[in-house]
Amino acid sequence: MEHGFGDSGRLGIAQTELAVKAAYYMAVSEPMALQREVFGGSGDEDDRTLPVVVRAMLSRRRGVFQAYEIVRAGRRGQKLYEVDEAGMLTLTAGGETRELSDSLVRHTYNGEPLAEVASGFKAASLRWADVTTAVEALKKSVANMARVPIHVGGANLVERDGWESEQVSSLRSKLDRIDRTLADWADRYDDLDESGARESEEHA
Repeated sequence: MEHGFGDSGRLGIAQTELAVKAAYYMAVSEPMALQREVFGGSGDEDDRTLPVVVRAMLSRRRGVFQAYEIVRAGRRGQKLYEVDEAGMLTLTAGGETRELSDSLVRHTYNGEPLAEVASGFKAASLRWADVTTAVEALKKSVANMARVPIHVGGANLVERDGWESEQVSSLRSKLDRIDRTLADWADRYDDLDESGARESEEHA
């Protein structure tokens, strides 16, 4: 399962059974009801059928974990949630589990080899997904560290003792540079958006 089931060609009997069950529970789950999704505007439409999307999912290790979670939750009548590369439920910025949707699954498992998505909006979108996943992982790690007790049943260690200031300052400096980079991207996007709006008004 290191690279998913689909890398070696056709799915075996067990894998096919998993695919069928996952497809069923995604089809009957309200947020996952198959729909047509668009990425990047005209000419970049993802109109794959559900079986094709599931096949792309099972070609990746994370997707195999996701399929098992879909079947597990589906059998219990529970909502379907996204999992990470380790099969653990992913969390949003607010610490909530992220419910699966048609667009989320299509975006995560776009069915294209990475070599074919080395540039353009799709490639950038995949990298953005990596960025957000890394941020969620960082938040989770900080929360886990904050819960470490001085001893079993004791108070939180860092709440009582803090942490070495030079290490904290170094990490905060790195995070600050990342924050400024993201802010620059957002400013650039807003500038282009405003410029486009003005041009539209001038030609109206």
